[in-house]
Amino acid sequence: AGRYDVAVRLLNDYISVQEQRRKSIEDGASNAQSDASDARLLLVQIAERREDYKEAIRQLRLIDEPSLRFQVRIHEAVLEGKLGDLARARAVIDAIRPADRRERIVRQLTLASIYRDAGRSDEAVHILRAADRDMPDSAEVKYDLAMLLERQGQTAEFETLMRRVIELDPDNANAYNSLGYTYADQGRNLDEA
Repeated sequence: AGRYDVAVRLLNDYISVQEQRRKSIEDGASNAQSDASDARLLLVQIAERREDYKEAIRQLRLIDEPSLRFQVRIHEAVLEGKLGDLARARAVIDAIRPADRRERIVRQLTLASIYRDAGRSDEAVHILRAADRDMPDSAEVKYDLAMLLERQGQTAEFETLMRRVIELDPDNANAYNSLGYTYADQGRNLDEA
């Protein structure tokens, strides 16, 4: 309903109760930590809707739920990018120690998108090229790299990468769509498009 002041007050009350629960009950025996983290994520959403990115970052830094650690740091980096602090965004990303390949991919895609959104496409391409060298079988990295290259007019490399995405992930509808529309826009390979 857009009644953010009331929502913030109620969420803070809820967090206070959860913190009291954590202190009074053995931490491992309650879900208070998780419940407080969920409430803080709602406070982050409210702050973002208000375009108060510093408050959103402050709330993210208060979340101590281990299962959310990766998600929270990624979100923090994106918000630092929205504030225009690319050095801080990159530092947050660089400090993340990915637990697995999926997190490595997300970390690099996020960093590239922060630079892309800041109008620094060349640096985003550089980041994705490095990620593609490190993880050559990642359809996600190749897709994002191809889309950036297409926007830069590098259609031959876009086409090569998009065909490789389709080889790696034959059910990737976005790859087929992107390749087909590019062909149609250029008036070539129309039957295939």
